[in-house]
Amino acid sequence: LGINGTIATGGIVNIQLDGRMPIHTQIHGIVSNQLLDINLDNVYCDLSVFKNLVYFPYVALYGGILQGSLNIGGILADPDFDGSFNVANLDLNCPDYVTEHIIGKDVQILVKENELRIDSEVFAVKQGKVVMDLYLGMDRWKLDLLSLQIKTPNNIFIPARVSVPPVIIEGNSTCDLDVQVTLNSCDVVGRFYTENVE
Repeated sequence: LGINGTIATGGIVNIQLDGRMPIHTQIHGIVSNQLLDINLDNVYCDLSVFKNLVYFPYVALYGGILQGSLNIGGILADPDFDGSFNVANLDLNCPDYVTEHIIGKDVQILVKENELRIDSEVFAVKQGKVVMDLYLGMDRWKLDLLSLQIKTPNNIFIPARVSVPPVIIEGNSTCDLDVQVTLNSCDVVGRFYTENVE
């Protein structure tokens, strides 16, 4: 199955995930008395495996190769997450606003104090580009908030689509968008300037 290892007396954990598992990593550390200190080292994951599982309103994940490490520590019921990852060819989409895939060739992800951040990374959108900031907040073991800012540099146009029923506007646009998503709500604010409107 691709899972090998042990959980020994005293809560000592030593497990390896590989083979057919969607995530490959070495997991080691200790879980004891409602406390944990677990390291995930040499993490490797093809994110395309999760493209039908990871979805927020207005944001979809299509793929990328993730590598890095993560520590999960503190109280078992309310742990701290800290680590860093690199994603090659991160492929996202905001299908209600940007009609083409948003691709980052080499994206750095920092996980610190239960916050996952992508800071001012440049992503390709067809022949154009956008600068993206992403924040993902954790509340205990669950996702709490996704914040996404997408902005085109000066005089750079990307294919975009804005739907304000009954009107749908498509064309080449500049944009400055702020998307805030929780498990219960989604807010999108920002500006578009569109040329070659259809």
